[in-house]
Amino acid sequence: MKARELLYVVPLLCAAGLAEADEAKGFFIEGRYGQSDLMNTFSEMHQDHQPVGWLAGGYWFNKYFAVEGGYVELNDAVYDSQRTSLDTIYAGVKGRMLFERAEGTGFFLGGRAGLHHWDQRDHNYDQDGVSRYVGAFVGYQFTPSIALSLNYDFFHAGRSDASATTLGFEYKF
Repeated sequence: MKARELLYVVPLLCAAGLAEADEAKGFFIEGRYGQSDLMNTFSEMHQDHQPVGWLAGGYWFNKYFAVEGGYVELNDAVYDSQRTSLDTIYAGVKGRMLFERAEGTGFFLGGRAGLHHWDQRDHNYDQDGVSRYVGAFVGYQFTPSIALSLNYDFFHAGRSDASATTLGFEYKF
């Protein structure tokens, strides 16, 4: 099983706790910052370490399972004196296992998967479409409302694949 295929399984395994009712439900907002890598399979263009900012939100049904949606600009750079960009709006599910140290706090690991609508522009074309995304994350829940995470996400977008490594801050209200 390839690493990317394994990322599809993680949210399903983490969602096993969905049946457990708890007080951990609520809306959340998340901001992330990090870097992305873009590989255009048509032109063999590869752009490493582009800065990426992230804004997301969603709803935790319990401490194990949530729905999410957000916006990210995965690439906006100049390559061979030509500008290229890849923007996406996404929606999906995420699941996690929380290894509690105290009520609602502790280390966690999890995964996410869903669909994203992307728009890619460069010097040769402007294209958009809907594709899949997957991701994995690890972090620490400091309080029932505040979490910090390290995230890796993979997006397929037409002729390109993009990956992003980010540090995230989540606030649940």
